[in-house]
Amino acid sequence: MISQLFGRGGAIVWVLFFLSVVSLGIVSAKTILLLGYRYRLRRFRCGTYEGPLRCPDPFALARGLTTLRVVGGLAPLLGLLGTVIGLFRAFQAVAASGLGDPAVFAEGVSLALTTTIAGLLVAAPTIAAYQYLTAASERLLAEFEGLGTAQPGLEGK
Repeated sequence: MISQLFGRGGAIVWVLFFLSVVSLGIVSAKTILLLGYRYRLRRFRCGTYEGPLRCPDPFALARGLTTLRVVGGLAPLLGLLGTVIGLFRAFQAVAASGLGDPAVFAEGVSLALTTTIAGLLVAAPTIAAYQYLTAASERLLAEFEGLGTAQPGLEGK
């Protein structure tokens, strides 16, 4: 199934695969960062955290989220581009050889559907991760500010 996806989808599916790897890397890094701050905050509240508790840098929390937003918006558009290319090829094949062989038309439609599926498979989890990580970062900053550990002057930047 996966090899067929790359074989049928062509270059657009490879670009979508690259974008999904970038997205997965950002999501993993942000999740680890947020979990680390959550762990320190929990230990601080329990009284087992030693040393000063530093507020997370809002810029560090936001880094990469714009890329997720762009990937989430770009992936379905690339899928749509593949759909248009596939349908264009299908109609070109029909124009060249006629409707006598349905396999000629089916090949272009297959490309169209493959790229559409790939685009949506990349976009949906990326957009969901972007929304979750944005909200989690905002909640974390609010919790730290509630403790009085926020660094002054960073709220508006």
